[in-house]
Amino acid sequence: MSEIESFELSVHWPEGISPGEQDAGEISLRVNQEILTRLADVRNEKTRTFLRGSAVSLGLWIAENWWRLRYEPYPLTLVPPTDWRLRHELTSVSGGTTWPPIMIYGEGTRIIVAPRFGITDVDGPVRYLNTPVVSVEGKAYEKGIDTFFTEVLQKCSQASDADALHALVKELTEERADDATVSWRRLEAMLGYDADRAPEALITAMQKFEKQIGLQAVEECAVSAPGFEAALNIKRAVSAVLNSRIVVDLGVARKLKSYQSRLSPTTEPWRLAESAAQEVRQKIGIPKGPILSSNLADVLQITKDRIKEAHSTAANLPYGAVGTAKQTREKSQIALQAKTTSGRRFEIARALGDAAWDSHAKFAPVSRAKSTRQKFQRTFAQSFLCPFPDLIEYMGTTNPADRDVIAAAKHFHVSENVIRTLLVNKEIIPRERLEDRLEAA
Repeated sequence: MSEIESFELSVHWPEGISPGEQDAGEISLRVNQEILTRLADVRNEKTRTFLRGSAVSLGLWIAENWWRLRYEPYPLTLVPPTDWRLRHELTSVSGGTTWPPIMIYGEGTRIIVAPRFGITDVDGPVRYLNTPVVSVEGKAYEKGIDTFFTEVLQKCSQASDADALHALVKELTEERADDATVSWRRLEAMLGYDADRAPEALITAMQKFEKQIGLQAVEECAVSAPGFEAALNIKRAVSAVLNSRIVVDLGVARKLKSYQSRLSPTTEPWRLAESAAQEVRQKIGIPKGPILSSNLADVLQITKDRIKEAHSTAANLPYGAVGTAKQTREKSQIALQAKTTSGRRFEIARALGDAAWDSHAKFAPVSRAKSTRQKFQRTFAQSFLCPFPDLIEYMGTTNPADRDVIAAAKHFHVSENVIRTLLVNKEIIPRERLEDRLEAA
């Protein structure tokens, strides 16, 4: 990926229209090098790279949903709920235009732009061509949206609803200039609420945990289990960590100083995770092949029996977690959800990956959320326990059958799902599900 990323929402206004109609223009969206507004004009039998619609209507929708678009990730459910779709899918924009069937959502430092869930090919005068899943740095996204707002407000000052858009953008600009408001709005969005719609008691309760576990951990917990029980879930997760008998030394991952210096907001999390996993393998002297439970135990300074048998203190919680050990700050405690040995090994490897992500973290959830941090954890664990080159070498084929997947899972001591996910991410198995495409973004 290019180090210079861009989000360009541009409008071309045809000449010869009255000022009151100025909001109607030719709108195109380009993210990095991908044009996401390619469509077939059925009536004229042509293809073009723009749609015709109200720039003011689009601006109003973006301004009204700015915080959720920027900070709320894809939901934990496979099928997004209606409320989420109304805030993230462009087809929800009013104005009678056939808007592109794409969704926009945040996952931490980056923004994802992807085809919406479900049917995207709808009969009508225009038919949008298939679009890829693309990601862009959050700052580039914000810059592109700000440029769009400025252009529309200048060109459409006499259009209907222009005053409403101006008021919304002015309010949004003031909020974004105030650090306390930004923190509040961001947390609201991560919890799945519109601006000023989250219970004040919930936000206050969440913020009280910041001193104990850190701001980033609080926000990561919010996206890992959004909703009105989010603060209660943090309390439960902290307790689960303190009651866990999985006490480990994650120092080998925290000492990846060369890896830390390579962290870049324009680098996909999976690339960073693979690099970090290989670096840890080199440090522990197992550059290739399976990592046995005895190897993992030696690295973490724990017995393999403890890995296998210790109580899963987060089994009934919405996410597992890793935090600083209560006995010594040099070690960590991990609250596991999994009960199978392969699942527990994977969760522990994710905790090791989180130490590479943030060497100073006091606490972090280990969840199913589609945030950048959780994607990093998952990819790290896959690459650490089952490096892709080793997997292909073991299977001896790039066209594996089910028996090859089963055998590889046993060989590397991971679940069959880990093997299949790795093969999908490396495009050995077709990426048929939208969920797979979003995970690899």
